[in-house]
Amino acid sequence: MIIRATGLTKRFGDFTAVDDLSFAVEPGSIFAFLGANGSGKSTTIRMLIGLLTPTAGAIEVAGVDVIRSPRRVRDLIGYMGQRVSLYAGLTLRENLEFYAGLYGLTGTALEQRWGALRERFELEQAEHEKASDLPAGVRQRAGLALSTLHRPRVLFLDEPTAGVDVQNRLRFWNLIQEEAAAGVTVFVTTHFLEEVEYCDWVCFIDAGRLIANATPDTIRRRYSHGYRIALTLPPPARAAAADAWRDAGVAVTAIDDGLVVQAPALTPAIFDLLDATAAKGAGGGVHVEQPEMQGIFRELMSMPQAEPLDADAVRAVETRAVDAAPVHAVATTRTGTTAARLAFTLAARWRRLRTLMHREARATLRDPFTVAMLIAVPIGALLIFGYTLAVDVKDLALGVHDASGTAASRRLVAELAANGTFAPRRFATRERLESALVAGGISVAVIIPPDFDRQLRDEAAGGRAAEVQVLYDGGETVVAGNAEAFLQGIAAATGSALVRNERSGAAAVPRAAGTRGIQVVSRVLFNPTLNGVPFMVAGTYGFVLTFLTTLITAVSIVNEKLSGTFEQLQVTPATSGEIVLGKILPLGAVFALDVVLMVLISGMLLGVWPAGSLVFFVSVSCFYVLISLALGLIFSATSATAAEAVQKTVLFSIPLNFLGGFIFPVRNMPVFFRELSRLLPATHFIAISRAIYLRAAGPLALLPELALLGLFGVVLMSIAFRTVAKRA
Repeated sequence: MIIRATGLTKRFGDFTAVDDLSFAVEPGSIFAFLGANGSGKSTTIRMLIGLLTPTAGAIEVAGVDVIRSPRRVRDLIGYMGQRVSLYAGLTLRENLEFYAGLYGLTGTALEQRWGALRERFELEQAEHEKASDLPAGVRQRAGLALSTLHRPRVLFLDEPTAGVDVQNRLRFWNLIQEEAAAGVTVFVTTHFLEEVEYCDWVCFIDAGRLIANATPDTIRRRYSHGYRIALTLPPPARAAAADAWRDAGVAVTAIDDGLVVQAPALTPAIFDLLDATAAKGAGGGVHVEQPEMQGIFRELMSMPQAEPLDADAVRAVETRAVDAAPVHAVATTRTGTTAARLAFTLAARWRRLRTLMHREARATLRDPFTVAMLIAVPIGALLIFGYTLAVDVKDLALGVHDASGTAASRRLVAELAANGTFAPRRFATRERLESALVAGGISVAVIIPPDFDRQLRDEAAGGRAAEVQVLYDGGETVVAGNAEAFLQGIAAATGSALVRNERSGAAAVPRAAGTRGIQVVSRVLFNPTLNGVPFMVAGTYGFVLTFLTTLITAVSIVNEKLSGTFEQLQVTPATSGEIVLGKILPLGAVFALDVVLMVLISGMLLGVWPAGSLVFFVSVSCFYVLISLALGLIFSATSATAAEAVQKTVLFSIPLNFLGGFIFPVRNMPVFFRELSRLLPATHFIAISRAIYLRAAGPLALLPELALLGLFGVVLMSIAFRTVAKRA
């Protein structure tokens, strides 16, 4: 037997989808696996091809233990799921090249094989059409052609004719029968019971349990009243014909124009009787009605305790006298020495990885929306954050309450307005000034005390420095901090000049050791201050390379799951590692380009260049991109829908913004949240990014952070590999 399942059981929690199922399939036969929707057909076929791990039981396909070695069977089988697994954005030819590359078919061998399939499946006109534009019938034929491309020994078809019109269903079954005639074993699930007529063996299941397992004729004999044969005979011939049929043990009923006989099966003896009856009843007719499988299935469903037919007892069936299909040479070739086998394996893996990367790059770059997100969003985010969160102070609304009203205080206000940094606005009272600040009418306020002139004279005489008070809205974050810095500088310079003037007008006063200018006393109303433009630019890399990379990959696998292409990919020889790398490396190259563009744009437009090594910064950024892409794949592989994957990404971005150090410095956080932030890879990358940008730090200085980032990379990559390879 080429397929053998013994005691096959699959439970999902308390629900048993498949219950102690046992059956065997002969080589070169068409085996129909039938049942109502939800009966366990798809679950069973997914276990047979190694996509699901059974709770109990054993599976052998083409001599391979599928449970122990699921990957070994992939070269030997073809699979076509309920959803035809063609990549919608690629043409049929491009889909062909992709799957052929995974199986090692190239060059002349591919063209010869595809030429034969293209003609037999009538796909000449569709070869260069996008898969999404193909009619349903053509898509089904194309899916079957690609499933047989590598000459599998066993072909698994999961409801292949669902959603196809009657004419295309007939054409499809003709193709299936041609495959079986060539020696391929076909295991097909369907809920169209009339399709049993195309099959050699039938297995009925209900609620995961076997209820019938035999040839179609054997099932008819046991669960139906047999064939109804209406014989149109002249009156003189009816009596003799009725006696002949009764002598053969067949029930006979007289009707107006002849006889009706009920035969359990169309045996050679029945055909002999039909010939004899026709010879005696010249001018009569014969009409044979075959029992419909719908009625037989209803009969089976009405027998809850019915025991399935013993397959071994009825195995005497007219099986096809053909050899099993040959195994494709590329899939099984082995060379003699260990070194040669290793070289063969590595070459095959590189071929599959190259094929996967080519498809991913082709599909990604062909989608205008995705390309826009990959290129425009990072650059846009850099400019938006750079200009809005970290812009220099220009024409900032400045409230002034000059309680001194002296020439010195008026000069200070004039200096504040002179270079365009502030736009002063005078307030008669302190109360009005503070009200305007709270209401948002101004961002910074300066209060000059009534004794400002006296303080300057005291400082000139060696006393304490003159003071003014500054109030600012800390909610402006970086702007507020920069405003204070500007005020400090302008006030200090103006104060020094005023003190020198006082001294020059009072020569008898002893000179102080130095000139300190005006001391600015600040009070923050709302939030603590932050750093400026370089701080935000360096942090933006961490935000963009985490959020966008995770979002892009978070929807990739889940979308392929919904379209059926990921399931098809898992049945090919490609390993989970190759699948993961095939997805993240092309995207990683695009994001590496993003990093270079962001560096150039931040330098040319914002005037912020890395103080440290540009090569070092880009290298670390590229490695971090791969980490974030792996995280996105984990989100995608563990999500049932694209919406769920996006929600996971958004939820992850919240702690990134608050705990990763993008906006708020980690050192200012409470101890608990500071330690919690260390669990985010973004925290360490942002710290590295800012150290390179602001302090020109090199690899040795950043070794601890680099080591932690590397550890995160190893852990997340390993989880991504296991998640993609996981069998439920």
